[in-house]
Amino acid sequence: MTDEQLAQQITEGNREAFHELYERHKKGIYNFALRFLLDKNLAEDAAHNVFLLVFEHIYQFDFRKGKFTTWLYSITYHECCKMRKRNKKFSRLGDGEEEIKNESNYDYNDAIDLERAMLRLPEIYRLPIVMTKLHGLTSAECASTLGISETNVKQRVFRAFKILKEYYNIR
Repeated sequence: MTDEQLAQQITEGNREAFHELYERHKKGIYNFALRFLLDKNLAEDAAHNVFLLVFEHIYQFDFRKGKFTTWLYSITYHECCKMRKRNKKFSRLGDGEEEIKNESNYDYNDAIDLERAMLRLPEIYRLPIVMTKLHGLTSAECASTLGISETNVKQRVFRAFKILKEYYNIR
């Protein structure tokens, strides 16, 4: 069943559909929030808040206009922005480093090195590369979430790769 079909069922009162949608997206939303907020506790809070907002506002999702994941990541992005404003202080690597260490798909040292390089990226470049390359959103979905053009997303991803390449060449 697609996300859009599950969302439709949620509007019809099916709580099991919400549980399935939650299970399908909880890790991706948490990881996005962690890379945005750079703090494990704030990321957990953000992910929790996102799913509360989804549950409360699912009826506002227009099934004809776009994909559910675009809407979901848009909510996540805006929630993370709000949380960061409320919590001005947060660590650069902090708990996020431990989270990466627990991801068995990566060599720990390479993952930490990449994470450090990503943290050096200005946010305007980091967000599009995280959304498109780590979370699998299309350029159009990323553009819709961030409120910028698709061309701008592609330019920012290109510049992010250029900065990362320079970082690795210097080292």
